[in-house]
Amino acid sequence: MALPTEIARPRTQHPHHPNGLDTEDLCPLCGSKLTAAMHATIATRQRSYAEGIERTIKERFERQAKAEVAKAVGEATRTAEAKLKAIRDNQQGTIAARVKKEQEAAAKRVAEAVNAERTKGLAERLKLTEQLGDLRRRVERQDRPAGAIGEEGELDAFALLTDKFTPEGDEITRTKKFTRGGDIEHRIANGSGLILYEIKNHQTYQSKWSIRAKENQQLAQADHVVIVTSAFPANHRELMLADNGVLVVSPSRLPAVATWLRTHTIRSYTLKLSNQHRQDKSARLYSFMTSDRVADRWDRMARTVKRMHESLRAERAAHDRAWSDRTDQLDVLTTIRNDFIQDLDAIFEGTEKEVS
Repeated sequence: MALPTEIARPRTQHPHHPNGLDTEDLCPLCGSKLTAAMHATIATRQRSYAEGIERTIKERFERQAKAEVAKAVGEATRTAEAKLKAIRDNQQGTIAARVKKEQEAAAKRVAEAVNAERTKGLAERLKLTEQLGDLRRRVERQDRPAGAIGEEGELDAFALLTDKFTPEGDEITRTKKFTRGGDIEHRIANGSGLILYEIKNHQTYQSKWSIRAKENQQLAQADHVVIVTSAFPANHRELMLADNGVLVVSPSRLPAVATWLRTHTIRSYTLKLSNQHRQDKSARLYSFMTSDRVADRWDRMARTVKRMHESLRAERAAHDRAWSDRTDQLDVLTTIRNDFIQDLDAIFEGTEKEVS
């Protein structure tokens, strides 16, 4: 460091007179005596010089310290920003992946709910269409003669028997009009036997039906003859035995009765029973089928089936309510999740949005 000019280089002319009085303090340059005033001046200049050196060193140190602090702050800031950016990118990627996953799951659940509602709506429309068709047929029946009314019931019974027994190898045929015999002939496979069905779609039961049916059975030499009708005498319903031994059955019981009669006929044929034995077994079967014990079983089955249908309807209604509740809960969760995402984005982007 350069020394102050006044101290480093003495002036050519000293501020004192050379060769003055002898004293212990002499000027090192010219050997002159230094007075008290000169000592004070030199001391003042030395202090100023020392203070200048100290001030220069302090300023230089402060500049270096500030530069180093600024550099450290800049590096720390850049490092923090890089870490924050990495955290933000990672969180945004995680949130985006979760949001996408939830959206896909929600879309799937919504699609399933929509499909279920569509299926339910289609089933209800089909049911209403069937009910409307039934009402139309009932209205049409009121303007048609009794003979024509039986045609529709005969077609229903024919379709039912065909679907049930044709796969077993049986032959189901309809008798031509104005021809003696039953309305439907059920010929069991391998020539095991014949069952006749008379279809009566009337509102009132007529005793002459059983007389005519018995005659047709004897003429065709059938194993069994059955009258299918929804009209029954008082104190009878679903299934009864006429006075001359002819079975009278409702359309709802026809599948079960037809199965029992077919099984009885096949076993009688296999055992090669005589006509009398066949008639005896048929009488026992008819008596069993129309007994109070069997009627009670039918009633219990009907009540059980009804309870099952009611339970299924109640279960379906509860399931629909649960689906609705879950959909509402999912909407709430989606709203909360979106609020979280917005607040986190606001924090990451450094906005002044208030996070509530």
